[in-house]
Amino acid sequence: MVKSGNYDVVVVGGGFLGLNCAFFCAEAGLKTLVLDQAEPGSGASGGLVGALSPHLPRNWSEKKQFQLDALISAARHWKKIEAISGLPTGYGRVGRWMPLDSERALENARGQEPAALEAWSGEYEWMVGPAPSWMSPEVATHGAIHETLSARIDPRKALASMVEAVRRKGAEIRSGARVLRVEDGIVAMDTETFGAAHIVLAAGMGAGPLHAQVVSGGMGRGVKGQAALLTDPGGLPGQMVFATGLYIVPHGTDLIAVGSTSEQDWVDGLTTDEQLDDLTARAVEVCPSLGRSSVVERWAGVRPRAPKPDALLGPVPGRENIWFANGGYKIGIGISHRVGEMTAAMIQGRKVELPERFKAASHGLTAL
Repeated sequence: MVKSGNYDVVVVGGGFLGLNCAFFCAEAGLKTLVLDQAEPGSGASGGLVGALSPHLPRNWSEKKQFQLDALISAARHWKKIEAISGLPTGYGRVGRWMPLDSERALENARGQEPAALEAWSGEYEWMVGPAPSWMSPEVATHGAIHETLSARIDPRKALASMVEAVRRKGAEIRSGARVLRVEDGIVAMDTETFGAAHIVLAAGMGAGPLHAQVVSGGMGRGVKGQAALLTDPGGLPGQMVFATGLYIVPHGTDLIAVGSTSEQDWVDGLTTDEQLDDLTARAVEVCPSLGRSSVVERWAGVRPRAPKPDALLGPVPGRENIWFANGGYKIGIGISHRVGEMTAAMIQGRKVELPERFKAASHGLTAL
């Protein structure tokens, strides 16, 4: 087996979490290599929707604060990536509408207002009022919520921009690089190995066998999502819409993304079916003008869910130089730059305030 070189950091996985880890490590002057078993963003990161939205403001937690900090700093980060790469990301803080279909939903929405004012420091608004004219009155019988914190990003444009920015920072990216083994100081493929002072496991659904080599307790599971890209029929504003599991995301061009399903049980993670048909039909029920749209693309992928529905971040138990950056599940894109910053900081020996619930022990993972 050929020894192919030594690196300060080897990142296994080229999705949003892995690329952001590589970006901040390379920016810090660390010799960095990214290994992806296919192409960067070819897994769940390369989807269609790109909704960056906060958790509900009531019942505040360290997880919600972590996500809020990421959402607030996202505009600065993606502007920086665009400036370095010269490529667009499709990022925009556009806000979000949510229809209210019952008295109970209306009461809950109003109950969130004081929490939003406190948790969001008055910088962003959570407003309950009449539904907009373009929203079906049948799904918004009790009005609608409009909040101004949510943003959108075009996942594929952002991935291309990230790849270029990572390379311009001096990191190396290898595609078609299937990692078979990781251990302290070594990353091994079938024909070559790399020396690594630090290893970051950010391979999404492909990380299971590698996790089993370094911890006991299990990877978690994958949750399938299906989404579609529709033509913009006109008549809709630039804001996103969320209606009980359904996102409608105008991407600022002539396309609108609709998604995603959350399928716990599935056979083929890459095929679409009638569940996506049902989702697009619901989108028309919410925004009737979408009935004039045509489907440009149907997509399916499997999002990595750690043992608990939280990100899995930080040091691997019992290892001094192997790090987790995985399990972003539904908020992975939105927190990815903050994960990258914190991972790079930990690798450099700096102290960070990582939420306890993100750490390996909280997921029931222990050293081998």
